[in-house]
Amino acid sequence: MFTINDLDPDALISRLAGPLSPHNRAAFRAAAEDALTRVPCWGEGAVYRAVLAPGMRVRVISGPLHDQIGLLAVLRPHERVLVLMHLLGGEQRVELARSAIEAV
Repeated sequence: MFTINDLDPDALISRLAGPLSPHNRAAFRAAAEDALTRVPCWGEGAVYRAVLAPGMRVRVISGPLHDQIGLLAVLRPHERVLVLMHLLGGEQRVELARSAIEAV
C-alpha cells in the first residue's frame, strides 16, 4: 500500500536515504532511476533490491556474521561491498557479497 508521499520523489528519497546534500540527492535519484530501468517487473509481488549507497547502515543476512549491523563503506565491482563493523574490540573492514547484506 502506498501513501501520498510515495508519489513525491523527494519525499520518498528522504524516507529511504535520510538527509542528503543537494549533490548527493541528485546522485541518489539518478542511481535509483537507472536501477529501476534495469529491474524486470513481473507484476504485484515482485521483489526489488533496495538501492545501497555508501554511508547507509546495513545488516548482514547470511554467513557467519549473520544479523551484525555495519556501515556500508564502498560498493566494489563484481557484486562485492566493503562494510565497516565493530568486531574484536574495534572497527574492522569486512568485504562481503552484495547479496549478503540488506539496508536497515
